[in-house]
Amino acid sequence: GQKYPPFDITVPADFSTAASPFLYDPEIYNIAIQCAGSDKILLGTDFPLLKPARYFKELEQAGLTQIDIGKICGENAAALLNETEKTTG
Repeated sequence: GQKYPPFDITVPADFSTAASPFLYDPEIYNIAIQCAGSDKILLGTDFPLLKPARYFKELEQAGLTQIDIGKICGENAAALLNETEKTTG
């Protein structure tokens, strides 16, 4: 099969949930947390195609902790925006 370069989790990267309901099982959230940490996942929606409730349901189905869900559903975005503001302001 095709080989891909190794994934370097030391680079600054954030992952969005936008298309995940169409592409993956809810377990993808656990895999992403294991690979990069819950602080690197941002809630992204395909609204109005999908309502945010669908993402919330998948996060719960994946068995994530409330701490991880809180990070994904807004805390990470707030931290990212705060960092951006510090570097640009």
